[in-house]
Amino acid sequence: MTAAVGARAVVTASWVFPQAVRLANARQVVDQASAVFAWPAATGEPAVTDTTAGYDLSACESFDSSLLAVLLELERRARARGLSCRFVSPPHKLLALAELYGVAGLLFGAASTGDGSAHPGPQTEPDASAVQA
Repeated sequence: MTAAVGARAVVTASWVFPQAVRLANARQVVDQASAVFAWPAATGEPAVTDTTAGYDLSACESFDSSLLAVLLELERRARARGLSCRFVSPPHKLLALAELYGVAGLLFGAASTGDGSAHPGPQTEPDASAVQA
């Protein structure tokens, strides 16, 4: 999808994650998913600036913490090129795992849990109502 913004073009590329992402296929998934923001070999410059790579996580049903490593690596590669990533439709279990590792806010911001409610990033301060004396 391409849209004009001022004098610059904005391209939103998308890639659908496979059903299973585990340690055994994590490197392959990173390499395949990185292709959405590949650089032309001839110039060494990105084909289009202000690109957001959209990644659909809705098909991910079987995964381990390697999926978080994949998402973080994609984010790192995109930022190194001055680009950004947007991860959409993360499974609830992935959101919970990301929160456990403290990276939910970085990867998903206020992502939806799929039931219409907002899923906040990790808490930085303990909830006073959860502390018992």
